[in-house]
Amino acid sequence: MKLSGIVTALKNGCVLHAFRSGGGLRVVRIEKEKRGGDLVGYGEHPMAADAFSHANEDYLAGRRKYEKVYGKIYPHYLTGAVPSGNDPLDAWIYKGFELDAYYEDKKIVVELTGYNTRMQKIKKVGTHYNNIRKAIRVAFSAGAKLIE
Repeated sequence: MKLSGIVTALKNGCVLHAFRSGGGLRVVRIEKEKRGGDLVGYGEHPMAADAFSHANEDYLAGRRKYEKVYGKIYPHYLTGAVPSGNDPLDAWIYKGFELDAYYEDKKIVVELTGYNTRMQKIKKVGTHYNNIRKAIRVAFSAGAKLIE
């Protein structure tokens, strides 16, 4: 699925934050201007790819109320799932790590933050001009930098 709504949101100055909920769900929030800004798109699902798809759809629909979507259009998910297959993004978020995305210098910037095996905080960054999925792939292939 193409995530055109997310790309449009980022180009319009929104930011995206993806993380794991306390129950293990993958959550994607699209917020105006900064983290903690007004919520303009939301998605949750036991798997990351579907959470991104739900957030994309929600943004394009003009931000629907939670109770109008979960339990009505989609099931009300109670817990997440163990990653299946070889989706590095889902595994990343499942570990409790995070993804942030924004638009800067005519590019989508994706930042992956987490911890290495020595429990040192790390960040990986990837960019692409118009495709958030490609920016995510670039971030995963990038070398990790320690965050002080």
